[in-house]
Amino acid sequence: MGRKTKFTPRKKELFITLIANGNTIANVCEALGIDTSTYRKARASDPEFAALVDEAKKIRVHLVEDALYQSALAGNVLAQKFYLVNRGGGEWKEMTYVNQETKSEVTVKYDEELAKRIISDKENRELLSALFERIVLGKSDAIRTDEAGHGEEVPS
Repeated sequence: MGRKTKFTPRKKELFITLIANGNTIANVCEALGIDTSTYRKARASDPEFAALVDEAKKIRVHLVEDALYQSALAGNVLAQKFYLVNRGGGEWKEMTYVNQETKSEVTVKYDEELAKRIISDKENRELLSALFERIVLGKSDAIRTDEAGHGEEVPS
């Protein structure tokens, strides 16, 4: 097994330049003849090197931002939209509209004996009537119920 090349200061400098130019960590390590574990060790033991690598990565982001901006100025509508939504200071936002039309069938099981018992009681009829009005007719009068389930209309 051959000896690994030492990660010299010159190689660290070249490493940072290659990262800033858009290369990946793995590709730069391979090009410089060092293992990725050597890079990780150098990063952990040399905070200044780690900070420089982080800055180099930020440069790549700025390059892409500049390219996006230039594409937007050149008339790329998708780039314009992306830029405004993400860099417009909150003035622009992504709007999603959902038009949902569904038709479904609902099967209701009906217990005639239970229904007769419910509607034979005046209080239950009133509660059902109020519930029907709220759900089906969209009326918003509130109904207050006690622990026993007895309801009363809440005055407006």
